[in-house]
Amino acid sequence: MTLCPQQIAERRYPDLRSLGGVAIYVTPSFGKAQRPCSRSKYDGLSSGGVVWLLASNSIDPEISLGNNHTYRGVLSMRGRAYLALWDVAIAQMTSECVHSAEEEAEERAYIRKRSAEAG
Repeated sequence: MTLCPQQIAERRYPDLRSLGGVAIYVTPSFGKAQRPCSRSKYDGLSSGGVVWLLASNSIDPEISLGNNHTYRGVLSMRGRAYLALWDVAIAQMTSECVHSAEEEAEERAYIRKRSAEAG
């Protein structure tokens, strides 16, 4: 049985299932890796940490640039879903030791401030 990239990503990252349609926009990049690596050569990050870091970096502009806002400071339905996925990515980065809990709190405050200013 051949799986599509979204199914592969949902099996590897079950948190994506609860986020509905947003997974369709993000998961194609998750399914492109030909083979997983056990450790990143850059900074000693785990492969999971790298995935969540890339996910958060690719979602950030969707939230902070105003493309997914109904009007200034108010996220659209898609924007709220992106924010939920971004929150999952940031929490996973903390659990993968990419950054500390304090840095996670700073990131959450930063993205919400940017979101409030955009739109």
